[in-house]
Amino acid sequence: MAAAEEITDDTLQVQYRAGQHAEILEICERELGVQGCGKERKVMFLWRAARSCFELADRMPATDKTGKEAMLRRGLAHAEECIATDSDSWQAYKWWAILRSGLGDYVSTKEKILAAVEIKEHALKVLELQPDDASTQHLLGRWCYSVANVSWFERKAASLLFATPPESSFEEALIYFDRADELCPPPLRPVRNTYYKGEAHYNLKQWEEAKAAFQRCLDFQKEGLSETEL
Repeated sequence: MAAAEEITDDTLQVQYRAGQHAEILEICERELGVQGCGKERKVMFLWRAARSCFELADRMPATDKTGKEAMLRRGLAHAEECIATDSDSWQAYKWWAILRSGLGDYVSTKEKILAAVEIKEHALKVLELQPDDASTQHLLGRWCYSVANVSWFERKAASLLFATPPESSFEEALIYFDRADELCPPPLRPVRNTYYKGEAHYNLKQWEEAKAAFQRCLDFQKEGLSETEL
């Protein structure tokens, strides 16, 4: 294991690209407990710990709901502390929004609706600080898609919680998905962004566009790019 003074943003990034998420989380949480950890390094360790928690949760079996939720909440706590430490850290807002969004499957309808407003606020804060972040453009596209696709029951529940409930459309979702594509050209373009573009086109009854997007997803898989991340 590298000594504390050798742990840099670059070395952690190398480990991230190698998929060493558990190792990164262990390093970050250990270093956060070291007395005298300065603000800059603390922010570096906090947002990377938050990201590692998401990556680990994302790779857990769908059947391990307890484990996934616990890991997402662990990451969210790191993201919240990062925001409290540095209110200008766009990575902190980004991973807060991603992690909070991931918790949507584990909370009540009321909590999910209330969180939706905060998720969008945090994502827009990211774009204010870092407008060229492709994954946040994708996240906002997913936010718009989810809001446009909510059930009648969820709409009624939202109307009881807000004077003006969150609103969006599949057209707005496509704007964000297109921006994500522009910022992440092939071969880096992730399959999940293309998939949701297809879903948005499908909901708009734009059959040819939807078919083309889904075909690109199959092409990505044939080329071994199905796991490419934003």
